Amino acid sequence: MRTLRLLALLTVSVLAGLFTSVNIQPVRVNYLVGSGELRMAFLLLGVLGIGMVIGWLAALPRRWQHGRELRRLRAQQRRLEAELGALAPSAALPPQP
Repeated sequence: MRTLRLLALLTVSVLAGLFTSVNIQPVRVNYLVGSGELRMAFLLLGVLGIGMVIGWLAALPRRWQHGRELRRLRAQQRRLEAELGALAPSAALPPQP
C-alpha cells in the first residue's frame, strides 16, 4: 500500500512538472489585497502544494483517531494474551485424583 501511494505521488509530481514546464508565460494574479505577475509554472506548483497541504491537514483528525484505536486494540490484545497464558498451563495439567 505504501509503495502504491508513493508511486501515485511520484506520478502526480511528474505530470505536474511536465504540465508546468510547458506553461512558462507570466500571468497576472489578483490577490485579496493586491495583484502581481507570476510565471504560470510557479503558480501551478504553488497551488498544487497548497492543495496537498490542505488535504494532509484534513486527514489528520482521522489519522489521530486510527492511532488511538490501534493503541487501544493492542492493549486489549496484550491483556487477552496474558489471560490466555494464565489459562493455558492449568489446562495442560492432568486431573487431580
